[in-house]
Amino acid sequence: MKKHVNFFSIGLFILTSIFIAASLQTARTMLPNVDEAWFTLPGFNLAEHGFFGTTILDETSSFRQVKFDGINSYTYWIMPVFPLIQAGWGKLVGFGLIETRAISIMFGVIALVSWTILIKILARNDAVALTTAALMALDYHFVYAGSLGRMDMATVSLGVTGLAVYAWLREKDLNYAVAAGFTLTSLAFFTHPLGLMWAVSLAILIALLDLKQVRLRHFAFAAAPYIVLGLGWLVYISQRPDLFAIQFGGNASDRWGFFRSPVAEFLREVQLRYLVNFGIGEGLSEFGRIKIMILTSCVLAILCVLVLRPLRNQVVSRFLLIMVAQQFLMLLILDGMKQPYYMIYITPTLTAILAIWLHWLWTKNNSLKIVATAVFSFVLLINAAICIQRVRKDPLHANFLQAGSLLNERARAGDTVMASAEFWFTLDKKIDLVDDYRLGFVSGRKADFIVIDAPRYRDWHTRLALYDPATDEYIKHLIASEYEVIYDDPVYQIYKRSSLPL
Repeated sequence: MKKHVNFFSIGLFILTSIFIAASLQTARTMLPNVDEAWFTLPGFNLAEHGFFGTTILDETSSFRQVKFDGINSYTYWIMPVFPLIQAGWGKLVGFGLIETRAISIMFGVIALVSWTILIKILARNDAVALTTAALMALDYHFVYAGSLGRMDMATVSLGVTGLAVYAWLREKDLNYAVAAGFTLTSLAFFTHPLGLMWAVSLAILIALLDLKQVRLRHFAFAAAPYIVLGLGWLVYISQRPDLFAIQFGGNASDRWGFFRSPVAEFLREVQLRYLVNFGIGEGLSEFGRIKIMILTSCVLAILCVLVLRPLRNQVVSRFLLIMVAQQFLMLLILDGMKQPYYMIYITPTLTAILAIWLHWLWTKNNSLKIVATAVFSFVLLINAAICIQRVRKDPLHANFLQAGSLLNERARAGDTVMASAEFWFTLDKKIDLVDDYRLGFVSGRKADFIVIDAPRYRDWHTRLALYDPATDEYIKHLIASEYEVIYDDPVYQIYKRSSLPL
């Protein structure tokens, strides 16, 4: 028995180490995302200056339906837990880009270990659990989320850990199991609204395992952490409820397309969430299309586990099949934006179902063992190739840091740079950084330097020609008449005001 336990622990340690290595290398080379700065700044300001504002963002700016009124002093447009985590983490290690991304790597380790333990408990099979861990450790969606300084990996980690803690504690004390499980899923929800998915998954797990033992007190144990955290957030909201309505209401307002057009939204979900994220779509690379084989393998696994009675009758299979349907529907309904970041919310379930199917093939006969080995190896190789390709491109050093270095050389203390907020991670803090992709059209401010980046400003300026021609005309005239290019690469263009000295 001791050797058996050691084999599982050693295997999980090795796979966790592989995930850490892949995520760390990706974090050290991946282009920064604006969300990483937007969601770091409230924690930084709380830790360093005692207020929860998102400075740098121009309060007259907006995107989608989101308005930023008062955001320099109060951050209401996102849930509060992740910036609070960053405030504590940043106090310990600092607020740099890699330090921010390290939070996601840490939560990724917790998610990987917790999900593996949950599958081990439910399947009562170490091989299925370790196969799941192997598929997750190199999954390119999982590695990406573990390398990005957004709240998604933290949300998934808290939710998954809630399920695992419940499964581990339930036979010892159901009261503690319910209280601990829903405390963690409540933290997931107050990290991101999609954390609600994990509360629903936990309720499904309880219904499958312990429905007959559930009593009224368990509902109180489940609700209590949501009430406590909700009241804490309400205290902060009560300081400026008008700004909360503008910021949070705007951020939530355009995510409900399913209720306006269910069929069209379902088709968008399939196309944008799944086909595009697995390499099928206009403008995507030929090489990337091979990723569709991963999705094909997962869909085939779902169908086989659903159809084959020996698999379908297992507790772990019933739970995962219900869970994958629940997650698909909740993503369809709750995320009208079809953000690529949110694949991570369904990735663990897909990998676990694939692992169950591959293990079943392995146990049948030699021919099916070959099939299982081929599918498993192929999926791992595709994921590994994508991760390696990301690292080799290294746009962080080749583009971002080069552009930031030039700005630090040319801009003087007090100069204003208008650029996407992620430049906060590299610019000298004596430089006045303003994130306003309209370049002062509303605020009237003028920048000494302007950075037009391909990931954001350039794309949004293209859209302005269609829905805001006045701003589009202002930007074109402003740059043509008052600025000159001093840096140009495939990602960034930097403009200096012509009247400034060289």
